[in-house]
Amino acid sequence: MVTPMQWRRPAAMTARNASRLTCGWSQEWWRGTIDTSVALRQPSQSPTASSPHRRQAASCVAPCRAWQLRSREPDPQTAAAARAADLADNDGSARPRAVGRERDRTMEDESPAGVVAAFEAWCAASPHPGGPEPSDAAASLADLFTRSRRGGADLRDPDAHLLRWLTRDLARHDDVHRDDDSDESDGAQYLLAIRTLMGFLLFLRAHGLWRRSERAVLDCWDVFTWATREPLGVHTLGSLADDILVTGLLIEPAPSDVVDTARELPFVPLLRSTLDALASQSPLSRDDLAAITGLQDTPGAVDIWSDCLSMTNLARRDAATDSVMPSIEVRTSGGCPPVDSVLVRNVVQGLVSAALSWGFDTDTTERPMRTTHPRGSSVLIALVCACDDQMYLAGDRNDADDEETTRGLVRMFVDKMLGAGHVSSPSVADEVLAVLCALTTLGVLQERRLPLSGEIYLAAPDALRHSLLQRVADFTGCIGGPDDTSAWQPIALDYHHAKETVFDLHLHLETGVGEESRPEAATEPSTTWRGTLIAASSPIDVLHDAVQALFGWRGLRPHVFLDSVGTRRFTSPGLLHIFDAPGDERITDQTAVRIGSVLTQPGDEVVYEYGRLQDPWRVRIRLDAVVDSPVDITRTGGSGESPAEQSLLAETLSRRLPQGMEIPDELERAWAFFEQRGWWGSRDADHFLAPCSFESRPGVVFSSECTLDGWFAPDSPAHERLLPIAVTDGTGSIAALWLESPGMLRVVGLGSEGEARLLAESVPDFLRLMAIGYPEFTPGVVGGRPDVDSRAALADYRHWVEETLGLDVPAEWPPFTRDRFSDWVVAHIDL
Repeated sequence: MVTPMQWRRPAAMTARNASRLTCGWSQEWWRGTIDTSVALRQPSQSPTASSPHRRQAASCVAPCRAWQLRSREPDPQTAAAARAADLADNDGSARPRAVGRERDRTMEDESPAGVVAAFEAWCAASPHPGGPEPSDAAASLADLFTRSRRGGADLRDPDAHLLRWLTRDLARHDDVHRDDDSDESDGAQYLLAIRTLMGFLLFLRAHGLWRRSERAVLDCWDVFTWATREPLGVHTLGSLADDILVTGLLIEPAPSDVVDTARELPFVPLLRSTLDALASQSPLSRDDLAAITGLQDTPGAVDIWSDCLSMTNLARRDAATDSVMPSIEVRTSGGCPPVDSVLVRNVVQGLVSAALSWGFDTDTTERPMRTTHPRGSSVLIALVCACDDQMYLAGDRNDADDEETTRGLVRMFVDKMLGAGHVSSPSVADEVLAVLCALTTLGVLQERRLPLSGEIYLAAPDALRHSLLQRVADFTGCIGGPDDTSAWQPIALDYHHAKETVFDLHLHLETGVGEESRPEAATEPSTTWRGTLIAASSPIDVLHDAVQALFGWRGLRPHVFLDSVGTRRFTSPGLLHIFDAPGDERITDQTAVRIGSVLTQPGDEVVYEYGRLQDPWRVRIRLDAVVDSPVDITRTGGSGESPAEQSLLAETLSRRLPQGMEIPDELERAWAFFEQRGWWGSRDADHFLAPCSFESRPGVVFSSECTLDGWFAPDSPAHERLLPIAVTDGTGSIAALWLESPGMLRVVGLGSEGEARLLAESVPDFLRLMAIGYPEFTPGVVGGRPDVDSRAALADYRHWVEETLGLDVPAEWPPFTRDRFSDWVVAHIDL
């Protein structure tokens, strides 16, 4: 057996899906020494509201103009205006990435050779003091491309299976094997390859080349949690152990089963108590850790537990003080993240890794045991056998003498490794059993009784066996069988239809129309259906467009296609980053897959989900017939009412409507029109709309982040009568709905200089005022002639107001005067 590499770096890239605290991956990876407190993952393609780090980063994306800032810390209204101006600076494109189609691709040549050349140029252009030469990294990447092709994969679309296979292939390759006869070996080529792969993942992100879900990306980074320590590079663990590995790695439990099992095991409460204590009173000494966990009575358990926390990047060990400190994630979340299957998997693998590392590292320090590794090998075999109860049970004779205990198996294996009667055998066996006892105390192993003799053997809980065996495979580089090709799956699927083949599709809206026109409100069974013909060779992206058009939706919300068994499989490139939950790893870019690759024969089905993915609208799409001759593919049919799609802004504002206030129908229709025309945007949790493109500098920008801060105290009754809905200039002035009395809704203005005025007696009047062409709603502007450019920019909106709403738009608006709203504001400010 090959001696494990002595260089060990703190693990840094594990996924914590539940907490969603994803920070920027530090470029320190290039130097080869990574501080895990800062070395986290590269941010996703688009910020999400669940991540404070992403929100902070997003707020710094675009510089604000001087006229947009009244102070060093602008109020939300000014920030909303700044975001609108930012969109105007970007060619007026207000459509957010969450519903976008395009990837931010910045490469012309995406062939393997072109990617290697671009990677070398990217490395040369980025400051990486002390890192490998760009030419060395490029040569390593070229070699990794060659290995991937030999393994039946394409490194341009990596997944965790491919990266794991590459680590095993690298460990087995003669060029990167270490010299077992030397005292020290650095595994330099392996280390260069791993650091190159890390950089390559960053390179894919920087160039918009990822075509898999964020969950798949995070799984790729998780590989490096363990891959920084070179696998042992063995081909087999013996026929029995190999059989257990092959079988166990094929049986992957459902995430819910993993979580349900883990909640009953000791390491979950230990994790909570440890991380909560670290978040409140870090650092913790070894004695503190022992006292908090109660592990002081189990030899080796405290060390295995602290090693596990370090290896899973939940804590950092300080060897100088023999203490542990919390990771950024733990500090930010205030303790233990919510327990999900990813967290459980990583903790289980961390505990297994800590036990294996103890065994092999201890053997390596003792020269007589360098070649036999009795401790490490015994722990390894005991863990593998713990995943198959048949290893301990009696055979066909059903004789108690044929049963075996874990203690007996370990002693027998140590004797075989060292030789029967070796002086060190009893002590080595006792050390191994102590480690297994520690794993039992922590919950990775459980005591079970043999049915005939009643003696004890150790077995892993069924739902944790896959995680345990996966770590064994990662540590050893052995999967129990042939490993010439990787389990990597391509994004593009096989297509066997003729180019001119047309599909006759039946689309049934499974979710009915509720009382409210929101996706989450639809509850009744539906009889709504549509039919269409579509080219089989078209990408699934075209099918997404067809569903949106046939049901009259606007493509504002997330969507995903599910296969016939309910697995999420395809979505738009701009949405891949939001799918980061366990089970989402199979989602890929829908533009890369043809419809005819998914629907192959009549009766095949896929499901299209749209809206809030926790409770979406569902459309079941069935292939009714395959038409091989050219036909008119514009034909459609169907019956039944399609649910109307509420505007994003109305959906957001409806959650904080004052009692007795509703979004007027005319205002909601206007917002829907703005969305249909593409005059909208979204950043973080804010949605904003305008009556024209943002590059035209609209006088009104509707925003979900407008507030009454600075006008009224938090407990003022004014909040029960006002709903801020828009910014009306670049200084932070806002427009709001004012419930003057029950059923009497006005539109009012609150200026940045402290002035208050009635803008319109009704929402329809406000829509008319907006259409005139005033660049802002101030006394010096309203009442005069409108701005020529602003009026021209509002031509389409003005036409819609007149033709669709049937409202007359005047050439000018009467000047503002002091009114009853001004008096009402003064009275409430005094309160």
